[in-house]
Amino acid sequence: MSCAFVLSSQRSGSTLLRLILDTHPEIWSPDEIEMGRLTDALISVVEAGLGLTRPVTLDHVDAPPARDVWVATREIIDGLMNGYTEARKKSIWCDKTPSNCDHIPVLQSVFPDAHYICLHRHCLDVTQSCIEAWKEGYTEADLARHVTKNPQNLIEAMARAWLEKEHAIVALERVPGVRTLRVRYEDLVTRPEPVVASIFAFLELDNPPDLLSRVFSTPHYYRHGYGGDPNAIFSTRMYDDRIGLGSRLSWPNFLGDAVIREVNAMLQELGYPPIDPAIRHFDVGVARPGGNAVEARATAGATASALGRRLEDVVAANPKLAAEIGIPIEIDATGEGGGRWVLDTADGAAVLRPGGGAEVSLIVAADDLHQLLDGKLNPVIAFSEGKLDVRGDPPFESLEKLARLLGADKI
Repeated sequence: MSCAFVLSSQRSGSTLLRLILDTHPEIWSPDEIEMGRLTDALISVVEAGLGLTRPVTLDHVDAPPARDVWVATREIIDGLMNGYTEARKKSIWCDKTPSNCDHIPVLQSVFPDAHYICLHRHCLDVTQSCIEAWKEGYTEADLARHVTKNPQNLIEAMARAWLEKEHAIVALERVPGVRTLRVRYEDLVTRPEPVVASIFAFLELDNPPDLLSRVFSTPHYYRHGYGGDPNAIFSTRMYDDRIGLGSRLSWPNFLGDAVIREVNAMLQELGYPPIDPAIRHFDVGVARPGGNAVEARATAGATASALGRRLEDVVAANPKLAAEIGIPIEIDATGEGGGRWVLDTADGAAVLRPGGGAEVSLIVAADDLHQLLDGKLNPVIAFSEGKLDVRGDPPFESLEKLARLLGADKI
C-alpha cells in the first residue's frame, strides 16, 4: 500500500485532479481529509503516549520529534488509511487538501516514501478565483489569515497567500530524494492526455485509455455535500475557459512593486511569463487548442419540440443517472424555442413529460440549455452568473446528478 499527496494553493485545480485520480482503479482519493493537520496532531498524541519531551532551542523553536514518534505516527495512519483503501480494492490513497502545504516538513518526515504531485497555477488566476469564492462565502481559514492582515486589499492578500503556498511547494521540489512531480493547471486542462499519462507514470501505474472519458460520470465521495471546488464537481467535461480570468482584476492598482517582483520571481520559477503592471492582460504561456468546445448538435433558437427531443435523448441514453436524481424536477426553458418539461423519477424510472407542476424547478433560457447540453456551458458558472435559477429546496445530491445529466450527451 502506498500514498500520494497533491500539494497546491487554493483554487489551483486540485479538485479536478482529485476526480481524475479517484477515477483510476488503483487510487482512492477522497475529498479534503486534512492529512497534514491530522499528522501534526497525532505526533503530539504519540509523544504524550510515549512520555517523550522535545528540547526547546535558544530561539524558542521546538526541536523535531524523535524518529520513533514519526514511525509510530505512520503506523497509526497506515492502520486507518490502508484498511479503507483495501476495502475499496485499491492500492494507493491520495489527499489533496490545500492546507497540507502548511505541514510539508511533517508530511515529509512521516511519509518519506510518498509521491508528491505539485500542482501549480498562475498567480493572478488563483487570486481572481479566490476572490470570487470569497465573495460567495467560501471563507477558508488559510485565506482568512491573509485577509485579516490586509482586509482593504483582497488582491494583495490572495496573491500573498499564493506566494506562501508556492514557496513551500517549490522548496519541497528542490529536496534531493523526495519524489515530486511538477504539474501546471494550464497544461492539465489544455493537454490532459499527456499530462495525465505523466502523472500515472510517476505513480507507477498503468494509464487506462478511457479514463478521462469517465471522470465526470464516475461516482465520487463527498463528506459534506462537497469538499473542494464546485466548478469541478458539477462539471461534465474539462474546461480551459478559466485560464486568464485574472485579467479581470485591476491588479496593477493593488499590487505594489515589491509584491510584483516576488510574484514574477515565482512565475519565472514555474515557467510562466512575467506580469507587467503597465498591461493588465497577461500571458500564461500556454496555447489553448482551437475548437476545444465541441460542436453543437442543435442550433440556438431551435424549436421547443427539438429541445424536448434533446432532453428525451439524454434521459434515454442515461436512464440510471436520471433515475438517481430521485425527485421530480421541472425544467423551464424560457425564450424562443423554449418549453416546460418535468423529469419524473417515480417508481425508480425516469420519464420526461411535457408540462409543469413539480415542487422543484430549474429555470434557464432555451439557448443556455442548448449550451449546457453541448458541454459549452459549465452549470456552476451558469448558476453564479444568474443563467440558472433553482426554485424549491432540492437535496444537493439531486442537483449534482441533474448537472451531470444535462451534460451527459457530451461526456
